[in-house]
Amino acid sequence: SFYLHFPILLKGMGHTVVAVDSPDLPQSPGLVKSFQARLQCHQLVFQPWKGIEHPLPLDRASFDAVSMLETLEHLPCRHHSVIAQVRDALRPGGLFLITVPNVLRMDRFLSILSGRGFPPTIHEMRKAPHDSALHFKEYMRRELKIVLRDAGFEIEILSTIDFTPFEQRGERYRNVKSLLTPLAKLWPLGGESHLVIARKPGCGKS
Repeated sequence: SFYLHFPILLKGMGHTVVAVDSPDLPQSPGLVKSFQARLQCHQLVFQPWKGIEHPLPLDRASFDAVSMLETLEHLPCRHHSVIAQVRDALRPGGLFLITVPNVLRMDRFLSILSGRGFPPTIHEMRKAPHDSALHFKEYMRRELKIVLRDAGFEIEILSTIDFTPFEQRGERYRNVKSLLTPLAKLWPLGGESHLVIARKPGCGKS
């Protein structure tokens, strides 16, 4: 993403990193300036992606790992195609790290109970600076397994995680906050996102 947190972390660990994003998406001037400064400061290689009508700018069988964090849900296209391109970019035995929002996350139920509606809500659609800021497709665990296996990946880890502390998320829904603890106990898979580590079959597995 334009924040580059993960690429910078990997570069600091000694890995060779190629960052990919679409520079044509509407972004705030401040974010674009910060993005360009981080690319230069951390000497990151950047490959612009022209958009979903074009292939990912990744050479075939040239990467040991590819990450796609909270990105897939923003792409208004058939996700099978994008994931297949990631598979092709990986060397045999390469890893694919992906996170996507959990369609059954607790926030959805809290949004309905608090009267905000089923996400993406009208409020979210009003605030979105452009269409690609919205979520076109979110996933159940079973769906994510299907789309990855259809692309030829072997799933090694599938977990449900929270990026935001649960109590902090509850501040958005103050009128139903008393329901948070019992709901969390009843619905242990209601975390914000699914995290998957999948492997492309072949030699090179360590």
